[in-house]
Amino acid sequence: MRVFFNFLALWSLGVSLLFAVFDIARSIAQLRLVVTPFLQSLQDYLPEYLAAFAGFIRQVFWNGFWDNWMVPVLNMPGWFLFLVLSIVCFAVGTIGRKSYAR
Repeated sequence: MRVFFNFLALWSLGVSLLFAVFDIARSIAQLRLVVTPFLQSLQDYLPEYLAAFAGFIRQVFWNGFWDNWMVPVLNMPGWFLFLVLSIVCFAVGTIGRKSYAR
């Protein structure tokens, strides 16, 4: 299980770097700081999947969960969201690891 979480942490870190490179390229092109929220990226590139996911969340949980919890989290910059996910997965992947150093 630790290998899976460490792999997921590495994958999330890679996605975070991709989003950071995209934001840096947009910032250079527009000569100002541009930070794209992850929700906006989803709306631009995968609107039907976002609508289906929102419908699923509203069915499984209450309607306020999507509006009060998911939307603020998804409005974070994509690089930050995946960086936090990477740190959490790395922490979970290293919990319980025995140290043999003396």
